[in-house]
Amino acid sequence: MRARRLNLFTRASCGQAKSSDIRMNVEIYENGPKRRFHETAKLSGVSATMLVIAALAFAIQPARAAEAAYEKPLLRLAEVLGAVHYLRNLCGETSDAWRGKMQELLTTEAPSPERREKLVASFNQGYRAFAGTYQSCTQQARSAISGYMEEGARLSKDIAQRYGN
Repeated sequence: MRARRLNLFTRASCGQAKSSDIRMNVEIYENGPKRRFHETAKLSGVSATMLVIAALAFAIQPARAAEAAYEKPLLRLAEVLGAVHYLRNLCGETSDAWRGKMQELLTTEAPSPERREKLVASFNQGYRAFAGTYQSCTQQARSAISGYMEEGARLSKDIAQRYGN
């Protein structure tokens, strides 16, 4: 076989397609132009569905780009929540308020399992970073709490203003 070319045509691009209307045109060239033949085969329902899903995946790319735009500040916010959770408890707060804020974020965001894992990892990273640094509440720990509280408020406001509904 010298060359093989597949051309997929659908009426889906015109908004008129049913899965049975989607056809695949295959042109196969064997041993030069004299032995050229055309085959037109109906795609099975599963193949047609896969083709439509692939087309939709390309249409979804702009939504993923918007998601990616606020991914970095959202991950940072999760990290800040983890740091504040550790530091506030170290300095006398005996509640899970900041872990609760993280849970609210996860509930509101309703991320995919992969994104959820990233957000939780960021929270844990913030928590562990200070767990290795501070064993008791010091003035530096209190100062870090203030700084992270301000950063968290700024991130929350920025995310809501830029990407909120």
